[in-house]
Amino acid sequence: MGLKQEWKEDSEAMSIAMDVLTKYDETFTGIDLDKIKFIRVLGRKKGKDIKVTSVGFPVNIDNPYLYYFEIDDEKWKRMDEAKRNLTVFSGLFEIAPGGMDPESVNYGKKRPLDIKDYATVIAAAGGRYDWKNEDSVGIHDILEKKEEEKKESENTTF
Repeated sequence: MGLKQEWKEDSEAMSIAMDVLTKYDETFTGIDLDKIKFIRVLGRKKGKDIKVTSVGFPVNIDNPYLYYFEIDDEKWKRMDEAKRNLTVFSGLFEIAPGGMDPESVNYGKKRPLDIKDYATVIAAAGGRYDWKNEDSVGIHDILEKKEEEKKESENTTF
């Protein structure tokens, strides 16, 4: 009898993270996605929608990752695209400024979130402090193109 797999690699969250870093490059400077492992936790009934864990010494000596993003599969499946994008955004925001710079005092650390810092995530959510609530609807999609950008990309010829 084999062991039940409790997690799988999450390429969807990784793809969202790439888009977030491209669009919000000024907010997320110095983040290297090769140092983050995105995993989907399977079969968990409760917990955070995304849990960011930093890998500290001595584990980080032999581990290529500085951070693990554990995404609750059940909650992820119930989210719409806008909430998924914001969930990844908020996870990336938990990485301390300089968290991937070996010369920084914040290397491998998480950002201590206070209300001032969390205002950045709320602003990205379009001012919706309730964006994490499962019953919240009409949440701003941080990766949605503006109408001008859509028209510009439609009119581009190659």
